[in-house]
Amino acid sequence: MSTSKLETGSLTLLFRQLVRTAMAAQQVESSEITEFYLVQLLEGFARPGRGELLGRPLALDYLEAFHLPASQRYEKLKRVADTALFVTGIFVDSLERSLVGPDYYASLGANAYARLSAQPPRASLAELFG
Repeated sequence: MSTSKLETGSLTLLFRQLVRTAMAAQQVESSEITEFYLVQLLEGFARPGRGELLGRPLALDYLEAFHLPASQRYEKLKRVADTALFVTGIFVDSLERSLVGPDYYASLGANAYARLSAQPPRASLAELFG
């Protein structure tokens, strides 16, 4: 990270600056809505009382989602997809040393986002993360 001072007035400002810095460093262009989604995702995982990040395998939650009613399925798949995105983005180095690597989480997250985007009101998710 550069030596520039981070604005830390709120988590939103902090995460927005970190997301923009990371995207610039990786030479990734994105839309404002993508940045917003990532900032909201990071804020969600930063909240206290969230519980254990990977208390049970994400694949079990992914499979379980298909036995739930549509509204519950959406929430479960979104949690799987967002957790996979967060884990691969933040903990990629430690995943390289684990039994299941970053490709596992990336594939699982991509599949969950694809399922979410197949639902008509959610079609824009496919364009953002497909």
